[in-house]
Amino acid sequence: SFPFVFSYGQAELVALAGRNLAGLRALSAILGALTVPALYLLGRALYGQRTALIAALVLLTFPPHLHYSRLALNNIADPFFGTLALGLLAWGWQSGRRTGYALGGMALGLTQYFYEGGRILYPLLAATWLAAGVVCWRPRPSARGILLALMAFVIIAAPVYLTLAGGDHPLFD
Repeated sequence: SFPFVFSYGQAELVALAGRNLAGLRALSAILGALTVPALYLLGRALYGQRTALIAALVLLTFPPHLHYSRLALNNIADPFFGTLALGLLAWGWQSGRRTGYALGGMALGLTQYFYEGGRILYPLLAATWLAAGVVCWRPRPSARGILLALMAFVIIAAPVYLTLAGGDHPLFD
């Protein structure tokens, strides 16, 4: 039950950059680098510009993040798309724009295309976080925005589960 999206992207970058470690690690490095602005987006939406900048700088120099960003494993895609999803959902909640909810739902749907841990963790985390927001936050997240995020998530994530079910693969190992 393993989608090969990361592997296909890795193969394309190996074809472009050459059959060496740089080509093999390119996609992992790109996704690791993109996680830094995704964390900045999340931090800015929740805590402000100064805290977001500090968080992004800490992640930029955090040794485990640097290590996983160059290992050429698909595990690095989950933090990027998961953090981006939470950041966009937080931006939608803060700004009141449905675009944030829709893009957040799409990014959350993309977490389903990589490592299994992200497929389980991020949807549960986002659902719990938004449910807590409905109960505890003022102003509350928009019900219409949450529904839009859910629809975007289902539309983006459905092909993975339909393919796994069609091939008689387990949805989760």
